[in-house]
Amino acid sequence: MKLYYVTNGFQYDLPISALAVTESPERAIELAKPLFDELLKKKPRSTIMTKRELKRWNTLEATELCPDTAVEWCSELGEGLYEK
Repeated sequence: MKLYYVTNGFQYDLPISALAVTESPERAIELAKPLFDELLKKKPRSTIMTKRELKRWNTLEATELCPDTAVEWCSELGEGLYEK
């Protein structure tokens, strides 16, 4: 199993992101998608997103952080959970 960082690129105080342990980036996105959908439903009505922003919100990317969760591992230092 691998550790993935899933984000849609939106930044507030910290990136909007989730971590997933799974076999592939596609599955990591599949697992995280409902979390992003739920957060979008909770956004205040005053926060109206343009079609472009909504498309970006729904475009998730998964970055492999750890290639094997069966062995010890530590990330490099960064702001938030991960920075490119």
